[in-house]
Amino acid sequence: MSSSVNGLSKVINDGVEYEILGEIHEVVESLESIVGGKSAANEEVRKASKLIKQVEGVIAPYNGKEVDKIVFFALQDVRESILILAKLITGTQKSYFITKMVFASTMKNKLVAASDDLHEALGSLTFASNIHSNERLKKRVAEERAAQEKHMRRQQAILDRKFAVKDGEISPDKYTFKTPDKPFARGGTAAAFIVEYEGEEHCAKVWDVSQVTMEEREKITKTFKRELAINSKLHCKHIVHVWGCTTSDPTKLVMLMELIENGDLRVMLDNKELSKTLTIKMKIRILRDIAEAMKYLYEQNPPIEHRDLKTPNVLLTADMRAKVSDFGLSKSDVTMNTATVMSLATSGGFKGTPQWSAPEILEEGISAFTEKADMYSFGVIMFEVLTGKRPWAGQGHPQIINKVCYKKERPSPLPKVSNQALIAIMQSAWAHDKKDRPTFAGVCEAFENMDEERKAKIEKLRKAYMERKAKERLEKERLEKERLEKERLKKKEAERKARKEREDKERKANIQPPPPTPAEAGNGFKFTSNEQLKKAAKEWVQDKDKAKGKYGKIEDWDVSEVTSFHELFEEASEFNEDLSRWDVSNWDTSKVEYKHDMFKNATAMKASHKPQGVD
Repeated sequence: MSSSVNGLSKVINDGVEYEILGEIHEVVESLESIVGGKSAANEEVRKASKLIKQVEGVIAPYNGKEVDKIVFFALQDVRESILILAKLITGTQKSYFITKMVFASTMKNKLVAASDDLHEALGSLTFASNIHSNERLKKRVAEERAAQEKHMRRQQAILDRKFAVKDGEISPDKYTFKTPDKPFARGGTAAAFIVEYEGEEHCAKVWDVSQVTMEEREKITKTFKRELAINSKLHCKHIVHVWGCTTSDPTKLVMLMELIENGDLRVMLDNKELSKTLTIKMKIRILRDIAEAMKYLYEQNPPIEHRDLKTPNVLLTADMRAKVSDFGLSKSDVTMNTATVMSLATSGGFKGTPQWSAPEILEEGISAFTEKADMYSFGVIMFEVLTGKRPWAGQGHPQIINKVCYKKERPSPLPKVSNQALIAIMQSAWAHDKKDRPTFAGVCEAFENMDEERKAKIEKLRKAYMERKAKERLEKERLEKERLEKERLKKKEAERKARKEREDKERKANIQPPPPTPAEAGNGFKFTSNEQLKKAAKEWVQDKDKAKGKYGKIEDWDVSEVTSFHELFEEASEFNEDLSRWDVSNWDTSKVEYKHDMFKNATAMKASHKPQGVD
């Protein structure tokens, strides 16, 4: 489709033009005609109209410009949200009375949810706009993107070389800490630093083992290297890759891994400004990335359990794609990961993270761990991503166990999203009975179906909208054609009337005036042409009394200006086949006392036509 409303039509992303602004503007224009003024059916629609009026101002700055992926995703969310809102509002207006009586509550909730989605999308776009307009931030994003692309190009080469180390061991003199005293992230007993290795920046996660015994350290190191060995075999774009480790320092363990630009998901959610850039579509994509990573782990032989799945262990790339990190790489249920061993070594027992722990783990411990326990953690992550809230904020370990295990409570309140399929997945993921929880393969399939349904729904809405607009355009063209035809006919009729008036005027100017009555002629009608005289003679023959009233007595006719009076009788056949009555020699003038008076002015009369007895 090629459309442009008020001059706005397209944006450019990665060199490709997308005519998304024109589509949004057409929907806005259509909705404004519905919800404006008194035509709005109910309060929810009127509230939505205020939101709709903001759309044009928010998207206008991007017309014809190159935008980054975050802005582009936000624009897509705005388009999808407003298409859904358009369908609801159109349906509400068309069937308002039925809706009011039967479906009032349902329609109200749908309108509110759709308006909230649009409001969220606009908020994300507005925030992205601020970043987009900030030259310093744009430069930083461009630099990070270039660095990421360079990093990805070299990644495979690095994997092939395997750093030329034995058993994944990297000598500490091969890399340099850029800020050794300032970690960019910290959690538990570990801290994350940026290091430079072979000309590229990487992440070094450092565990302090200075307080553990030598025996405990050897156990931790063994588990540490086992994780590294298994990780080196994993090739999933949604899993953070570990390059190698350093175990030679007796005070610390170092794991070298790929550097993920935007840090962990929990930090993003806690940042009020940054979290505004996460649209519902981006949130779903993050959740789907996590599910895909976990599905990949459980497809390995033997399956790999994470055992510490939580938002701090999910990292976000520059284009907001999720990568799972710090998973418990184990070949069996009895093998514990580094984090677990570290916890046992430093505290004497299993701590875990109760906010994300399944009921069976809180009650029975790590021995009860299965894929369904990781699935429970995923359900809690869904709650965090969809609400932005921390699970069980302010609650201690005992309170969480009491609520989760005995009261069977879950974090609240439930997310306010229009897509109820997300709520269904979340609630099934954190079901109390692990038998009721799905597998990650099942969740990925649900996300795939949801995505296909969403795409089909949006495409259906878009197609229906475009068909409606096409019909409206055809109807508009038809009405315009009718208008032009009416104007053409009106103009043609006006021209015809003007031409007729002009012709009538010309005709009147050329027509001889009607012969005067005897009164006008003063007892003697004066003929000025043979035609007049012929006409009068014909009328006289046909109706003498009528002609007499019109021309007067025949003997008073003034034919002084008729030069050839005798021609009147040469064409007598025009008036009557009986030519004898026009033969002057047959005229009976016995009762005319002064016969010559009739012809006293006929000076041009030929002698051969004089009647007998006329001098």
